[in-house]
Amino acid sequence: MKKTEVYIATHKQKLEGDSWHIPIQVGAAVNHTDVQSVKDNKGDNISGKNASYCELTALYWIWKNSRADIVGLEHYRRRFSITEEKICQILEDYDMILPKSYLYRISLEEEYKKFHIPGDWERMKEVVLKEYPEYQDALVEVFSENKLIPYNMFIAKKQVCDTYCQWLFPILEKIEQEDAGQKRDHYQSRYIGFLAERLFTLYVRKNKLRVYICPVEEKEQKGTGFQIKNWFGQHIFNPLVFGWRKR
Repeated sequence: MKKTEVYIATHKQKLEGDSWHIPIQVGAAVNHTDVQSVKDNKGDNISGKNASYCELTALYWIWKNSRADIVGLEHYRRRFSITEEKICQILEDYDMILPKSYLYRISLEEEYKKFHIPGDWERMKEVVLKEYPEYQDALVEVFSENKLIPYNMFIAKKQVCDTYCQWLFPILEKIEQEDAGQKRDHYQSRYIGFLAERLFTLYVRKNKLRVYICPVEEKEQKGTGFQIKNWFGQHIFNPLVFGWRKR
């Protein structure tokens, strides 16, 4: 069986792992509490950027330091419902294992500008089109739709992960460089992580990756009422509203 390492990003919670399912402490460079034995501030890392990069500091660490054949990223609150054996079987025929897309009632661009800082969105588009003008058509199409691949979570062969990271992180660095000292609250300081979800969605669509959709287990306790409301919104209400608005 191919060597598999799926990392679970955590910053406060002490988690148990095994040979292939490995907790990684994110933001370890700025949070000196000893939570996990694997930390994102060892080796080649950007651990100090965790406040804005969120779980992406773990992804960067995986890119630069893991030597596994298959790698992945999850959250302490969200895990793929899958086994190591099944992962290896699926990736014989697919490029990536992903969570189900989230469906907004408005487009990705409208949603970001409504709930985040619009200037970050425009700067992100400018950087992408300057560095990768061939993304123009895909960018317009994907960002005018309402489907988001959420959480910055995936499992893939290491080579597929590396190719994505080689594309993603230089873009994020340029977005940072062009950030003219924007004042942010705690939530909006996570803008790099938020933008990366949209960029990931763009990358998967533009490159026509073969994706396998895997159920995700929510580790937080949520009542039956919430689950029913969320299912109804995702499968019925949001698609109907977005379809009506696009007419």
